[in-house]
Amino acid sequence: MVDDAWREVCEDPRDLVAKDKWYRQTLRDELGVYTSKQLNKSGDFERACAAFEIIAGKAIYWQLRANTGPLERMRRKLKGFVQEHDLSEDYLEGISRQMFDTHPSNLDAPKLNKLIAAVEIHFARHAEESAVSAAT
Repeated sequence: MVDDAWREVCEDPRDLVAKDKWYRQTLRDELGVYTSKQLNKSGDFERACAAFEIIAGKAIYWQLRANTGPLERMRRKLKGFVQEHDLSEDYLEGISRQMFDTHPSNLDAPKLNKLIAAVEIHFARHAEESAVSAAT
């Protein structure tokens, strides 16, 4: 993918020094990093691939992944939290409707993140109260 993008913008595809400079400049412009080793696993890689895919102009796979990835990760996190704490779907839906007046499946990534935070805070407080009650 990087090679395809490089061929779209370069004068000489064999100029490896220029390619490395262009690659690092693209990472810095798009993600604020200088090397791919600085990318995190939860989205930067997808965004980097999407950036090079846009330049190459040949596909949209990574662009779609970069846009849906955070939402899917949050849905998996919420699902795991629900299973871990044995929550009902009705309980979760009630919180979502109270906060956003909609079903959790309709939430975008920022709202889903707020829902997860609210549920985590609720259970953290409940755990603290249980610990205090048990100690007395």
